[in-house]
Amino acid sequence: MAFGMIVKNLRAGKKLTLEDLGKQVKKSKGYLSGIENQKVRPPTPKIVASLAASLGFDASLLAQVAYVEKAPKSLTLLPEFEAFKQSVMSKVPANLLAGHLVKVENTKDTAPEVETKQG
Repeated sequence: MAFGMIVKNLRAGKKLTLEDLGKQVKKSKGYLSGIENQKVRPPTPKIVASLAASLGFDASLLAQVAYVEKAPKSLTLLPEFEAFKQSVMSKVPANLLAGHLVKVENTKDTAPEVETKQG
């Protein structure tokens, strides 16, 4: 869900490959791909902190997003949980939640633009 999308967009913004990021955080590119594509649950706080440091993002906020996604079902059913989730997600920059970044081909002598792609 949001955690993987945030990591993917931050990594793309830094122009890092999965392999580059994997070397920095000492995790396999397959594991990181699983995170980005929501195939695995958000990682432990230690890995979240390492990802945040490598990606230049607020570790506390990234950990909160991970917590929201890892929360036990019994917590997610509480009315207060939805308010907490909304509070956390409102702090995440919208561009990090908008699909994934896609490079647009440059047709002029200017820097390439980036657009977001849903899905």
